[in-house]
Amino acid sequence: MRAFVTHTLLAVAQLTFAQFPGDTLNLNFDEDATLVLDSVYPAGCWQVGTPMKSVFTSALSLPHALVTDTLLPYPVNSTCYAQFTLIADEPSGYFGRWIEFDQQLDITLTTHAWIEAQDPWSGNWHRFGTTWEDGWLYSNALITTGMGMEFGSTPNGWDHVVIDSPCLGLMDGGNERWYDPIMRLRFVFTSLGNPQQRDGWMIDNVRATATICTSGIDQIVPDDLRMVPVPADRSVQLSLDRIHGDVNLTIRAADGRVVRNERAQSNDRMILDVSDLTDGIYVCSVVNDRTRLIGRLVVRH
Repeated sequence: MRAFVTHTLLAVAQLTFAQFPGDTLNLNFDEDATLVLDSVYPAGCWQVGTPMKSVFTSALSLPHALVTDTLLPYPVNSTCYAQFTLIADEPSGYFGRWIEFDQQLDITLTTHAWIEAQDPWSGNWHRFGTTWEDGWLYSNALITTGMGMEFGSTPNGWDHVVIDSPCLGLMDGGNERWYDPIMRLRFVFTSLGNPQQRDGWMIDNVRATATICTSGIDQIVPDDLRMVPVPADRSVQLSLDRIHGDVNLTIRAADGRVVRNERAQSNDRMILDVSDLTDGIYVCSVVNDRTRLIGRLVVRH
């Protein structure tokens, strides 16, 4: 299994694709992937292969996934990194990223899992979501600690993660700068102990879309949940023609906090009062036992 990982990573240089706005790259850890990992370190910490563990019994897209060891309980007393790079190609430079992936976590309280982004100008790494220009991160497994946002265990199986890193203008020394065309992210896993022989972290189906924007708001993003107007002031109308009956509606702020969670009845459309929300970008999800719709809610009073 470790030989398979080494072979995969040697091919990285030939499989780095530049994205145009609207292009989606797929990192599913199988042969048809259009995006691959740059590196995993230290050696043997992360493995790409078929999971055969007590909890992690199958990848989401067969046969392979990225796992903290495909056979044995996860390693301890080390910090493990799995890194990948996104390259956007848009002449104006006004672009962002929409990234999704699926995960399972089976970890102890002394084990931590999070995502880091590299600052394109300083080269320093930081937890995604700890700086305002990162954007927002959505996951049902997301928890907030003194160090920033990270993921907890997912006892109910696969958890869907959405990252929206929009195209925001930055001021640096009086000069306006936009996102660098290169974006580097990495999955970080660290543990002080694993006495219960837990499985760790499994990741599959990473999908990354380059988005183009105007006035700092993405224009090309997955629009499972359509909302008007954009931005919204006092209320917004949700189009729910693909989901009916009793649903659960959740709104999360950019830092992952749940600001609204309620049961509702879906009848093709819903009017949502947003007058109590502060200006900003939120992720809104509408879920029942068969369907999940996710969209970005922009509030501006």
